[in-house]
Amino acid sequence: MISTKDDFTKAFLECTKNEGYIDLPQEILDGRLDFLFVMNELTNYKLTVSQLNKLYIILASLLLGKYPKIAFEVMQSDRIRLPYAAIDLLPATKGKLTSQEKLLFAFCTFYSVCVEVYDEKTDKIYRGIRDIDSPAHAMRLLEWERENHPEKFAFLLPKEHVSEKTFAVSKDNPVKAVSIADSYTYLRSIRTRDGKPIHYKRAGSMMGKHGGIIDGYTLYFDGKELNIYIDPYAEENSTEAPEGLVLARSHSVDWGDIWTYNENS
Repeated sequence: MISTKDDFTKAFLECTKNEGYIDLPQEILDGRLDFLFVMNELTNYKLTVSQLNKLYIILASLLLGKYPKIAFEVMQSDRIRLPYAAIDLLPATKGKLTSQEKLLFAFCTFYSVCVEVYDEKTDKIYRGIRDIDSPAHAMRLLEWERENHPEKFAFLLPKEHVSEKTFAVSKDNPVKAVSIADSYTYLRSIRTRDGKPIHYKRAGSMMGKHGGIIDGYTLYFDGKELNIYIDPYAEENSTEAPEGLVLARSHSVDWGDIWTYNENS
């Protein structure tokens, strides 16, 4: 656990040097350092400095539009839901952060990247991470935002009970997956009742009932087609199959599968 600013600074400079981010202006690096030091405390020292830095880069890239399709969805939603879910893009964070810690990181990154800050002393408007300067300040910002714009945080509310008959076949009652990788693991685990694997094809993404992104897939088996929906940003993984199908014994997720698996094979 690194809890002092001096030790954190040394670790930060070492990881930015090793990971190729040294071409950034010093002012930007200093600002990111201060921001990550705050987030180090707000996430209860559960992540390494390198993991904090990688996570910040992922979320900031989403918000700044370096991933156009995802950035578009961010703009169409509450702009917090997807950064919140994107934290699981870094496998080292899975299972480590509570929902509140994930929310703080996502919200603070959103606020630090997207909100303009006016400095009365210099009469200038700044953008960037200098605005999140302490855990107390970060908590005040979050509490104010949740009180004044509760609709932005609807995705944190418990989902109402829905009929089991709609499981998987309705986007309002989708299969749950903790990450996109887990979505593919689930799909590869589906079998017919006599044990035959199914084939599947991705149908696209859409907005779910609670403002999150839902992925649609078409399953092919026994001459039939079945459209199902998966929530790749849920808090847990579903352990049941769509009606009429079964799940093979679960197996571990290979993160590389998300990039190499052929959906039509």
